[in-house]
Amino acid sequence: MQELTQLFIYTPWRPSHRWDVGEDGLVDYRGNRVLPRFIYENFVADYPMFRIERAEICRRINVEGQERPYAWIDVERFY
Repeated sequence: MQELTQLFIYTPWRPSHRWDVGEDGLVDYRGNRVLPRFIYENFVADYPMFRIERAEICRRINVEGQERPYAWIDVERFY
C-alpha cells in the first residue's frame, strides 16, 4: 500500500475535508502549493459557513493482522 499523508479539517457538518500532503510538505489548494497551516488559518475566511472542530495532518501506515490493512497516525494537530 502506498504511503499517504493528508491534512484533515473536521467540521460539525462534514466528517472531514481532506487534502493530500506532498513529499515536499505542501498541499495543492486552489491552484497553489501552500503549507498545511495556511489552509488551516484561512479555512474559515474561505468557507465562512463552516466552523473548525479540529485539524490535523495524518500519515497512513500499514497494519497487518487487523480487519483494515492500515491505520492513521497524527503527525501534527492544529487548534
